[in-house]
Amino acid sequence: GSVEALWDSIQRILSLPDETRLFVGHDYPGEDRSEPEWEARVAKHKTENIHLAGKTRAEYLKLRTERDATLDLPDRMLAALQFNLRGGRPPEPDADGHRRILIPLDRF
Repeated sequence: GSVEALWDSIQRILSLPDETRLFVGHDYPGEDRSEPEWEARVAKHKTENIHLAGKTRAEYLKLRTERDATLDLPDRMLAALQFNLRGGRPPEPDADGHRRILIPLDRF
């Protein structure tokens, strides 16, 4: 979506009390750790999130816009969209009883 809307949403989250627990939907280990982290407190994101800590709105928008322009479509995006459009429910089974995710061959 919109980096501006993302910034606004993040700021609402960061306005919560520092001890508020956040459960992130994804995390990518870096050079400092080998395991993903799925939980952090608001205070940690304020001080350690490399996209946010010490950044102004303008800096964040520039950083994310430039970074996002270099990223490929995530490899599971089309599958995830099919679940998201159904509110998290899998597709209905076909006549043979199998549930299938449809991936267009001539798009993306």
